Amino acid sequence: MATEEIESLVTRARRGDVEAYCHVVRRFQDMAYGYAYSILGDCHLAEDAAQEAFVEAYRDLSRLRRPGAFAGWLRRIIFKHCDRIARRKRIPAVALDAAGAAQTRDAGPSEAAASRELAEKVRFAIRSLPEKQRTVTTLFYINGYSQAEIAAFLVVPVTTVNSRLHGARRRLKERMLEMVASELQAAKPEAEFVRRVREVLTLRKRGKLEDARGKYKAAFEDLAGLQNDGRFAEVLRTHEAMVKAIRDDGTYADMCVDSYRELSTSYEAVGKPADAAEGILRELPARTPAKKNAAMAGNLKAAAHLLLKADLPDRAAEQARRMLRVLERVKGQSSCRFLRNEALLILYRAALKRQDQAGAPKVLQRIRAELSAYEEELSAAANHREEWRRQVGDAYHNTAHNLACFGDDTPEAIPLMRRAAELRQFGPSHMMLAGWILSAGGDREAALAHFKQAAKDTRFTQLLRNEFRSSPHFQPVRRDRRFLAVINP
Repeated sequence: MATEEIESLVTRARRGDVEAYCHVVRRFQDMAYGYAYSILGDCHLAEDAAQEAFVEAYRDLSRLRRPGAFAGWLRRIIFKHCDRIARRKRIPAVALDAAGAAQTRDAGPSEAAASRELAEKVRFAIRSLPEKQRTVTTLFYINGYSQAEIAAFLVVPVTTVNSRLHGARRRLKERMLEMVASELQAAKPEAEFVRRVREVLTLRKRGKLEDARGKYKAAFEDLAGLQNDGRFAEVLRTHEAMVKAIRDDGTYADMCVDSYRELSTSYEAVGKPADAAEGILRELPARTPAKKNAAMAGNLKAAAHLLLKADLPDRAAEQARRMLRVLERVKGQSSCRFLRNEALLILYRAALKRQDQAGAPKVLQRIRAELSAYEEELSAAANHREEWRRQVGDAYHNTAHNLACFGDDTPEAIPLMRRAAELRQFGPSHMMLAGWILSAGGDREAALAHFKQAAKDTRFTQLLRNEFRSSPHFQPVRRDRRFLAVINP
Protein backbone atom coordinates (compact mmCIF):
# COMPACT_ATOMS: atom_id res chain seq x y z
CA MET A 1 0.00 0.00 0.00
CA ALA A 2 1.53 3.30 -1.14
CA THR A 3 2.19 6.15 1.28
CA GLU A 4 -0.38 8.32 -0.49
CA GLU A 5 -3.06 5.66 -0.07
CA ILE A 6 -2.29 5.31 3.64
CA GLU A 7 -2.49 9.08 4.07
CA SER A 8 -5.86 9.08 2.33
CA LEU A 9 -7.24 6.29 4.50
CA VAL A 10 -5.98 7.87 7.73
CA THR A 11 -7.50 11.20 6.70
CA ARG A 12 -10.87 9.53 6.07
CA ALA A 13 -10.61 7.66 9.37
CA ARG A 14 -10.08 10.98 11.15
CA ARG A 15 -13.48 12.02 9.86
CA GLY A 16 -15.05 8.92 11.42
CA ASP A 17 -14.82 6.43 8.54
CA VAL A 18 -14.45 3.11 10.40
CA GLU A 19 -14.12 1.05 7.21
CA ALA A 20 -11.23 3.21 6.03
CA TYR A 21 -9.50 2.66 9.33
CA CYS A 22 -10.08 -1.08 9.07
CA HIS A 23 -8.11 -1.02 5.81
CA VAL A 24 -5.28 0.61 7.75
CA VAL A 25 -5.57 -2.04 10.47
CA ARG A 26 -5.43 -4.80 7.86
CA ARG A 27 -2.30 -3.22 6.35
CA PHE A 28 -0.43 -2.89 9.65
CA GLN A 29 -1.85 -5.71 11.80
CA ASP A 30 1.00 -8.13 11.16
CA MET A 31 3.60 -5.42 11.74
CA ALA A 32 1.91 -4.37 14.98
CA TYR A 33 1.69 -7.97 16.15
CA GLY A 34 5.28 -8.72 15.14
CA TYR A 35 6.61 -5.69 17.00
CA ALA A 36 4.61 -6.57 20.13
CA TYR A 37 5.77 -10.19 19.91
CA SER A 38 9.42 -9.11 19.70
CA ILE A 39 8.93 -7.28 23.03
CA LEU A 40 6.63 -9.65 24.93
CA GLY A 41 7.64 -13.03 23.50
CA ASP A 42 4.04 -14.29 23.84
CA CYS A 43 1.69 -14.62 20.88
CA HIS A 44 -1.55 -14.03 22.80
CA LEU A 45 -0.25 -11.04 24.77
CA ALA A 46 1.19 -9.60 21.56
CA GLU A 47 -2.18 -9.84 19.82
CA ASP A 48 -3.92 -8.19 22.79
CA ALA A 49 -1.37 -5.35 22.82
CA ALA A 50 -1.77 -4.80 19.07
CA GLN A 51 -5.57 -4.67 19.29
CA GLU A 52 -5.51 -2.22 22.20
CA ALA A 53 -3.02 -0.06 20.31
CA PHE A 54 -5.21 0.13 17.19
CA VAL A 55 -8.24 1.08 19.29
CA GLU A 56 -6.31 3.83 21.09
CA ALA A 57 -4.79 5.07 17.83
CA TYR A 58 -8.24 5.48 16.30
CA ARG A 59 -9.43 7.42 19.31
CA ASP A 60 -6.42 9.76 19.16
CA LEU A 61 -6.09 10.20 15.39
CA SER A 62 -6.71 13.93 15.79
CA ARG A 63 -3.35 14.16 17.59
CA LEU A 64 -1.44 12.75 14.62
CA ARG A 65 0.06 15.77 12.85
CA ARG A 66 0.95 14.05 9.58
CA PRO A 67 -1.20 11.13 8.35
CA GLY A 68 1.83 9.79 6.49
CA ALA A 69 3.63 9.30 9.80
CA PHE A 70 0.98 6.85 11.06
CA ALA A 71 3.31 3.82 11.13
CA GLY A 72 5.92 5.34 13.44
CA TRP A 73 3.21 6.89 15.64
CA LEU A 74 1.46 3.52 15.96
CA ARG A 75 4.73 1.88 17.01
CA ARG A 76 5.03 4.20 20.03
CA ILE A 77 1.46 3.36 21.08
CA ILE A 78 2.17 -0.38 20.76
CA PHE A 79 5.29 0.00 22.88
CA LYS A 80 3.26 1.74 25.59
CA HIS A 81 0.74 -1.11 25.71
CA CYS A 82 3.51 -3.73 25.73
CA ASP A 83 5.16 -1.92 28.62
CA ARG A 84 1.86 -1.84 30.52
CA ILE A 85 1.32 -5.57 29.97
CA ALA A 86 4.89 -6.38 30.99
CA ARG A 87 4.52 -4.35 34.19
CA ARG A 88 1.28 -6.19 35.06
CA LYS A 89 3.06 -9.55 34.78
CA ARG A 90 3.94 -10.08 38.41
CA ILE A 91 6.82 -12.23 39.64
CA PRO A 92 5.50 -13.95 42.77
CA ALA A 93 7.91 -14.31 45.65
CA VAL A 94 7.14 -17.96 46.29
CA ALA A 95 4.66 -19.61 43.92
CA LEU A 96 5.65 -19.27 40.28
CA ASP A 97 3.66 -19.37 37.07
CA ALA A 98 5.92 -20.15 34.16
CA ALA A 99 3.24 -21.36 31.78
CA GLY A 100 3.71 -19.91 28.33
CA ALA A 101 1.28 -19.74 25.48
CA ALA A 102 0.20 -23.08 24.00
CA GLN A 103 -1.26 -23.65 20.56
CA THR A 104 -4.01 -26.17 19.87
CA ARG A 105 -3.23 -28.60 17.14
CA ASP A 106 -5.11 -31.69 16.01
CA ALA A 107 -2.06 -33.93 15.78
CA GLY A 108 -0.86 -37.25 17.05
CA PRO A 109 1.83 -37.61 19.75
CA SER A 110 4.78 -37.67 17.33
CA GLU A 111 3.48 -34.69 15.35
CA ALA A 112 2.74 -32.79 18.55
CA ALA A 113 6.26 -33.47 19.82
CA ALA A 114 7.81 -32.32 16.55
CA SER A 115 5.62 -29.20 16.53
CA ARG A 116 6.58 -28.43 20.11
CA GLU A 117 10.27 -28.91 19.33
CA LEU A 118 10.07 -26.56 16.36
CA ALA A 119 8.14 -23.83 18.18
CA GLU A 120 10.52 -23.87 21.14
CA LYS A 121 13.59 -23.78 18.90
CA VAL A 122 12.17 -20.75 17.12
CA ARG A 123 11.30 -18.94 20.36
CA PHE A 124 14.77 -19.60 21.72
CA ALA A 125 16.42 -18.45 18.50
CA ILE A 126 14.42 -15.20 18.42
CA ARG A 127 15.06 -14.50 22.11
CA SER A 128 18.78 -15.07 21.64
CA LEU A 129 19.02 -12.13 19.24
CA PRO A 130 19.86 -8.64 20.53
CA GLU A 131 16.72 -6.52 20.93
CA LYS A 132 17.16 -4.41 17.77
CA GLN A 133 18.01 -7.40 15.61
CA ARG A 134 15.09 -9.32 17.12
CA THR A 135 12.66 -6.55 16.17
CA VAL A 136 13.68 -6.22 12.52
CA THR A 137 13.89 -10.00 12.08
CA THR A 138 10.37 -10.48 13.41
CA LEU A 139 8.97 -7.70 11.23
CA PHE A 140 10.82 -8.86 8.12
CA TYR A 141 9.81 -12.50 8.30
CA ILE A 142 6.27 -12.27 9.67
CA ASN A 143 4.79 -10.93 6.44
CA GLY A 144 7.60 -10.07 4.07
CA TYR A 145 7.60 -6.35 4.87
CA SER A 146 10.22 -4.47 2.87
CA GLN A 147 13.21 -2.83 4.51
CA ALA A 148 11.72 0.57 3.61
CA GLU A 149 8.42 -0.26 5.33
CA ILE A 150 10.21 -1.51 8.43
CA ALA A 151 12.38 1.60 8.47
CA ALA A 152 9.28 3.84 8.34
CA PHE A 153 7.70 1.89 11.18
CA LEU A 154 10.81 2.00 13.39
CA VAL A 155 11.70 5.55 12.29
CA VAL A 156 15.28 4.59 11.40
CA PRO A 157 17.22 4.72 8.11
CA VAL A 158 16.87 1.83 5.68
CA THR A 159 20.61 1.23 5.99
CA THR A 160 20.13 0.61 9.72
CA VAL A 161 17.44 -1.97 9.02
CA ASN A 162 19.70 -3.70 6.48
CA SER A 163 22.57 -3.74 8.97
CA ARG A 164 20.43 -5.27 11.72
CA LEU A 165 19.01 -7.90 9.37
CA HIS A 166 22.52 -8.77 8.22
CA GLY A 167 23.64 -9.18 11.83
CA ALA A 168 20.65 -11.39 12.63
CA ARG A 169 21.29 -13.59 9.59
CA ARG A 170 24.88 -14.05 10.68
CA ARG A 171 23.67 -15.28 14.06
CA LEU A 172 20.97 -17.58 12.65
CA LYS A 173 21.80 -20.41 10.28
CA GLU A 174 19.90 -20.67 7.00
CA ARG A 175 17.75 -23.57 8.24
CA MET A 176 16.83 -21.62 11.37
CA LEU A 177 15.87 -18.57 9.27
CA GLU A 178 13.44 -20.78 7.33
CA MET A 179 11.97 -22.08 10.58
CA VAL A 180 11.62 -18.56 11.99
CA ALA A 181 9.82 -17.37 8.86
CA SER A 182 7.48 -20.37 8.82
CA GLU A 183 6.55 -20.16 12.51
CA LEU A 184 6.04 -16.38 12.52
CA GLN A 185 3.84 -16.49 9.43
CA ALA A 186 1.76 -19.29 10.98
CA ALA A 187 1.27 -17.35 14.22
CA LYS A 188 0.31 -13.95 12.78
CA PRO A 189 -3.23 -12.63 13.39
CA GLU A 190 -6.04 -13.86 11.16
CA ALA A 191 -8.88 -11.91 9.55
CA GLU A 192 -10.74 -12.20 12.86
CA PHE A 193 -8.38 -9.53 14.22
CA VAL A 194 -9.79 -6.82 11.95
CA ARG A 195 -13.35 -7.91 12.75
CA ARG A 196 -12.74 -7.50 16.49
CA VAL A 197 -11.29 -4.03 16.01
CA ARG A 198 -14.22 -3.07 13.77
CA GLU A 199 -16.72 -4.20 16.44
CA VAL A 200 -15.03 -2.08 19.09
CA LEU A 201 -14.89 1.00 16.88
CA THR A 202 -18.51 0.59 15.74
CA LEU A 203 -19.71 0.42 19.34
CA ARG A 204 -17.63 3.47 20.14
CA LYS A 205 -19.31 5.41 17.34
CA ARG A 206 -22.71 4.43 18.68
CA GLY A 207 -21.76 5.69 22.11
CA LYS A 208 -21.99 2.21 23.64
CA LEU A 209 -18.32 1.66 24.38
CA GLU A 210 -16.90 4.78 25.97
CA ASP A 211 -18.64 4.30 29.30
CA ALA A 212 -17.40 0.72 29.64
CA ARG A 213 -13.84 1.53 28.66
CA GLY A 214 -13.84 4.72 30.67
CA LYS A 215 -15.11 3.03 33.82
CA TYR A 216 -12.64 0.20 33.38
CA LYS A 217 -9.62 2.49 32.99
CA ALA A 218 -10.70 4.91 35.71
CA ALA A 219 -11.33 2.07 38.13
CA PHE A 220 -7.91 0.55 37.62
CA GLU A 221 -6.24 3.94 38.03
CA ASP A 222 -7.85 4.25 41.48
CA LEU A 223 -7.42 0.68 42.65
CA ALA A 224 -3.79 0.77 43.73
CA GLY A 225 -4.37 3.76 45.99
CA LEU A 226 -7.56 2.29 47.43
CA GLN A 227 -5.86 -1.02 48.19
CA ASN A 228 -2.83 0.67 49.74
CA ASP A 229 -5.16 2.64 52.00
CA GLY A 230 -6.98 -0.53 53.02
CA ARG A 231 -10.29 0.71 51.58
CA PHE A 232 -11.22 -2.72 50.30
CA ALA A 233 -14.98 -2.26 50.53
CA GLU A 234 -14.72 0.69 48.16
CA VAL A 235 -12.48 -1.36 45.88
CA LEU A 236 -15.15 -4.03 45.67
CA ARG A 237 -17.90 -1.53 44.85
CA THR A 238 -15.74 0.03 42.14
CA HIS A 239 -14.86 -3.36 40.79
CA GLU A 240 -18.44 -4.58 40.58
CA ALA A 241 -19.43 -1.45 38.67
CA MET A 242 -16.52 -1.98 36.32
CA VAL A 243 -17.37 -5.64 35.66
CA LYS A 244 -21.00 -4.73 35.00
CA ALA A 245 -19.92 -2.10 32.48
CA ILE A 246 -17.66 -4.55 30.70
CA ARG A 247 -20.30 -7.26 30.65
CA ASP A 248 -22.86 -4.84 29.24
CA ASP A 249 -20.35 -3.77 26.59
CA GLY A 250 -19.93 -7.30 25.29
CA THR A 251 -16.71 -6.80 23.34
CA TYR A 252 -14.19 -7.07 26.17
CA ALA A 253 -15.31 -10.28 27.85
CA ASP A 254 -11.72 -11.23 28.68
CA MET A 255 -11.47 -8.13 30.84
CA CYS A 256 -14.04 -9.53 33.24
CA VAL A 257 -11.79 -12.47 33.93
CA ASP A 258 -8.70 -10.27 34.19
CA SER A 259 -10.40 -7.88 36.58
CA TYR A 260 -11.45 -10.67 38.92
CA ARG A 261 -7.91 -12.05 38.88
CA GLU A 262 -6.34 -8.62 39.46
CA LEU A 263 -8.67 -7.89 42.35
CA SER A 264 -8.53 -11.26 44.04
CA THR A 265 -6.30 -9.72 46.74
CA SER A 266 -9.08 -7.31 47.64
CA TYR A 267 -11.64 -10.09 47.85
CA GLU A 268 -9.34 -12.05 50.11
CA ALA A 269 -8.78 -8.99 52.33
CA VAL A 270 -12.49 -8.74 53.04
CA GLY A 271 -12.86 -12.48 53.41
CA LYS A 272 -14.46 -13.15 50.01
CA PRO A 273 -12.07 -15.32 47.97
CA ALA A 274 -15.02 -17.49 46.88
CA ASP A 275 -16.65 -14.43 45.28
CA ALA A 276 -13.51 -13.79 43.25
CA ALA A 277 -13.42 -17.44 42.15
CA GLU A 278 -17.08 -17.36 41.14
CA GLY A 279 -16.43 -14.18 39.17
CA ILE A 280 -13.63 -15.82 37.20
CA LEU A 281 -15.63 -18.97 36.52
CA ARG A 282 -18.77 -17.06 35.55
CA GLU A 283 -16.92 -15.07 32.90
CA LEU A 284 -15.06 -18.02 31.36
CA PRO A 285 -16.41 -19.18 27.99
CA ALA A 286 -18.31 -22.46 27.92
CA ARG A 287 -15.94 -23.75 25.25
CA THR A 288 -12.24 -22.96 25.08
CA PRO A 289 -11.46 -20.70 22.09
CA ALA A 290 -8.88 -21.89 19.58
CA LYS A 291 -5.28 -21.43 20.77
CA LYS A 292 -6.47 -20.43 24.26
CA ASN A 293 -6.04 -23.71 26.14
CA ALA A 294 -3.13 -22.49 28.27
CA ALA A 295 -4.95 -19.25 29.07
CA MET A 296 -8.10 -21.19 29.99
CA ALA A 297 -6.08 -23.50 32.25
CA GLY A 298 -4.42 -20.48 33.87
CA ASN A 299 -7.79 -18.93 34.72
CA LEU A 300 -9.06 -22.21 36.13
CA LYS A 301 -5.91 -22.39 38.24
CA ALA A 302 -6.53 -18.90 39.63
CA ALA A 303 -10.12 -19.82 40.51
CA ALA A 304 -9.02 -23.09 42.14
CA HIS A 305 -6.47 -21.32 44.34
CA LEU A 306 -9.15 -18.88 45.51
CA LEU A 307 -11.49 -21.77 46.29
CA LEU A 308 -8.75 -23.36 48.39
CA LYS A 309 -8.42 -20.11 50.32
CA ALA A 310 -12.19 -20.12 50.77
CA ASP A 311 -11.84 -23.60 52.32
CA LEU A 312 -13.80 -25.23 49.50
CA PRO A 313 -11.47 -28.13 48.61
CA ASP A 314 -14.07 -30.12 46.65
CA ARG A 315 -14.78 -27.13 44.37
CA ALA A 316 -11.05 -26.49 43.99
CA ALA A 317 -10.43 -30.12 43.04
CA GLU A 318 -13.25 -29.90 40.49
CA GLN A 319 -11.51 -26.98 38.74
CA ALA A 320 -8.15 -28.76 38.88
CA ARG A 321 -9.65 -31.79 37.14
CA ARG A 322 -11.19 -29.42 34.60
CA MET A 323 -7.70 -27.99 34.03
CA LEU A 324 -6.36 -31.46 33.31
CA ARG A 325 -9.13 -32.08 30.75
CA VAL A 326 -8.36 -28.79 28.97
CA LEU A 327 -4.64 -29.61 28.92
CA GLU A 328 -5.26 -32.98 27.28
CA ARG A 329 -5.82 -31.00 24.06
CA VAL A 330 -2.22 -29.78 24.07
CA LYS A 331 -0.60 -32.81 25.62
CA GLY A 332 3.12 -32.99 24.96
CA GLN A 333 3.90 -29.28 25.07
CA SER A 334 6.21 -27.96 27.78
CA SER A 335 3.76 -25.36 29.07
CA CYS A 336 1.13 -28.11 29.24
CA ARG A 337 3.35 -30.20 31.52
CA PHE A 338 3.97 -27.24 33.84
CA LEU A 339 0.25 -26.55 34.15
CA ARG A 340 -0.46 -30.26 34.66
CA ASN A 341 1.91 -30.17 37.61
CA GLU A 342 0.11 -27.08 38.94
CA ALA A 343 -3.26 -28.85 38.64
CA LEU A 344 -1.92 -31.87 40.52
CA LEU A 345 -0.59 -29.59 43.28
CA ILE A 346 -4.10 -28.17 43.68
CA LEU A 347 -5.48 -31.71 43.95
CA TYR A 348 -2.79 -32.45 46.56
CA ARG A 349 -3.73 -29.41 48.64
CA ALA A 350 -7.43 -30.22 48.30
CA ALA A 351 -6.78 -33.76 49.58
CA LEU A 352 -4.84 -32.34 52.54
CA LYS A 353 -7.71 -29.97 53.37
CA ARG A 354 -10.15 -32.88 53.26
CA GLN A 355 -7.72 -34.86 55.42
CA ASP A 356 -7.79 -37.57 52.78
CA GLN A 357 -5.03 -39.82 54.13
CA ALA A 358 -5.18 -42.14 51.12
CA GLY A 359 -5.73 -39.55 48.37
CA ALA A 360 -2.86 -37.13 49.14
CA PRO A 361 -0.05 -39.74 48.77
CA LYS A 362 -1.54 -40.95 45.47
CA VAL A 363 -1.55 -37.42 44.05
CA LEU A 364 1.97 -36.88 45.32
CA GLN A 365 3.05 -40.02 43.46
CA ARG A 366 1.58 -38.56 40.24
CA ILE A 367 3.46 -35.30 40.88
CA ARG A 368 6.75 -37.19 41.26
CA ALA A 369 6.03 -38.96 37.96
CA GLU A 370 5.46 -35.59 36.26
CA LEU A 371 8.77 -34.27 37.61
CA SER A 372 10.58 -37.40 36.43
CA ALA A 373 9.10 -37.02 32.95
CA TYR A 374 10.14 -33.36 32.99
CA GLU A 375 13.71 -34.38 33.86
CA GLU A 376 13.80 -36.81 30.94
CA GLU A 377 12.63 -34.13 28.55
CA LEU A 378 15.20 -31.72 29.98
CA SER A 379 18.02 -34.17 29.31
CA ALA A 380 16.75 -34.59 25.72
CA ALA A 381 16.48 -30.84 25.14
CA ALA A 382 19.42 -29.44 23.21
CA ASN A 383 18.82 -26.17 21.40
CA HIS A 384 16.39 -24.79 23.98
CA ARG A 385 17.96 -26.16 27.15
CA GLU A 386 17.81 -22.86 29.09
CA GLU A 387 14.06 -22.55 28.50
CA TRP A 388 13.53 -26.06 29.84
CA ARG A 389 15.80 -25.50 32.84
CA ARG A 390 13.65 -22.52 33.80
CA GLN A 391 10.38 -24.41 33.48
CA VAL A 392 11.60 -27.54 35.25
CA GLY A 393 13.11 -25.39 38.00
CA ASP A 394 9.79 -23.59 38.46
CA ALA A 395 7.96 -26.92 38.70
CA TYR A 396 10.36 -28.17 41.39
CA HIS A 397 10.10 -24.85 43.26
CA ASN A 398 6.31 -24.91 43.36
CA THR A 399 6.19 -28.58 44.36
CA ALA A 400 8.66 -28.04 47.20
CA HIS A 401 6.77 -24.96 48.37
CA ASN A 402 3.49 -26.88 48.53
CA LEU A 403 5.05 -29.83 50.36
CA ALA A 404 6.66 -27.63 53.02
CA CYS A 405 3.97 -25.00 53.49
CA PHE A 406 0.83 -27.13 53.14
CA GLY A 407 1.98 -30.72 53.56
CA ASP A 408 4.23 -29.91 56.52
CA ASP A 409 6.91 -32.10 54.96
CA THR A 410 10.08 -30.00 54.93
CA PRO A 411 12.46 -33.01 54.75
CA GLU A 412 10.75 -34.11 51.51
CA ALA A 413 10.71 -30.52 50.21
CA ILE A 414 14.42 -29.74 50.76
CA PRO A 415 15.86 -31.98 47.99
CA LEU A 416 13.20 -30.74 45.56
CA MET A 417 14.02 -27.10 46.33
CA ARG A 418 17.72 -27.91 46.06
CA ARG A 419 17.08 -29.24 42.55
CA ALA A 420 15.11 -26.06 41.73
CA ALA A 421 18.07 -23.98 42.88
CA GLU A 422 20.44 -26.06 40.73
CA LEU A 423 18.35 -25.58 37.61
CA ARG A 424 17.96 -21.81 37.82
CA GLN A 425 19.54 -19.17 40.02
CA PHE A 426 16.29 -17.81 41.43
CA GLY A 427 16.64 -15.84 44.69
CA PRO A 428 13.49 -17.09 46.48
CA SER A 429 14.50 -20.74 45.86
CA HIS A 430 17.83 -20.20 47.61
CA MET A 431 16.18 -18.10 50.33
CA MET A 432 13.57 -20.73 51.19
CA LEU A 433 16.16 -23.49 51.04
CA ALA A 434 18.40 -21.63 53.52
CA GLY A 435 15.48 -21.18 55.93
CA TRP A 436 14.38 -24.81 55.69
CA ILE A 437 17.90 -26.10 56.28
CA LEU A 438 18.11 -23.99 59.43
CA SER A 439 14.66 -25.03 60.69
CA ALA A 440 15.56 -28.70 60.17
CA GLY A 441 18.68 -28.23 62.31
CA GLY A 442 20.96 -28.51 59.31
CA ASP A 443 24.40 -27.15 58.57
CA ARG A 444 24.67 -23.37 59.01
CA GLU A 445 27.43 -23.25 56.42
CA ALA A 446 25.16 -24.81 53.80
CA ALA A 447 22.35 -22.42 54.77
CA LEU A 448 24.72 -19.45 54.52
CA ALA A 449 25.86 -20.52 51.06
CA HIS A 450 22.25 -20.52 49.82
CA PHE A 451 21.56 -17.24 51.63
CA LYS A 452 24.45 -15.65 49.72
CA GLN A 453 23.11 -17.03 46.46
CA ALA A 454 19.68 -15.55 47.26
CA ALA A 455 21.27 -12.12 47.82
CA LYS A 456 22.76 -12.19 44.30
CA ASP A 457 19.24 -12.01 42.83
CA THR A 458 18.80 -8.28 43.43
CA ARG A 459 15.15 -8.33 42.33
CA PHE A 460 14.28 -9.83 45.72
CA THR A 461 16.62 -7.97 48.05
CA GLN A 462 13.79 -6.49 50.10
CA LEU A 463 12.01 -9.83 50.28
CA LEU A 464 15.19 -11.46 51.58
CA ARG A 465 15.54 -8.80 54.29
CA ASN A 466 11.90 -9.10 55.32
CA GLU A 467 12.11 -12.89 55.55
CA PHE A 468 15.31 -12.72 57.56
CA ARG A 469 13.71 -10.35 60.06
CA SER A 470 10.30 -12.02 60.37
CA SER A 471 10.50 -15.71 59.44
CA PRO A 472 10.97 -18.12 62.38
CA HIS A 473 13.26 -20.18 60.13
CA PHE A 474 15.98 -17.54 60.48
CA GLN A 475 15.57 -17.05 64.22
CA PRO A 476 18.76 -19.04 65.06
CA VAL A 477 20.97 -16.76 62.91
CA ARG A 478 19.47 -13.31 63.40
CA ARG A 479 22.59 -12.24 65.30
CA ASP A 480 25.05 -14.14 63.17
CA ARG A 481 27.40 -11.54 61.68
CA ARG A 482 27.93 -13.57 58.53
CA PHE A 483 24.21 -13.52 57.68
CA LEU A 484 23.89 -9.85 58.71
CA ALA A 485 26.78 -8.97 56.41
CA VAL A 486 24.89 -10.46 53.46
CA ILE A 487 21.77 -8.33 53.89
CA ASN A 488 23.70 -5.22 55.02
CA PRO A 489 26.82 -5.24 52.84
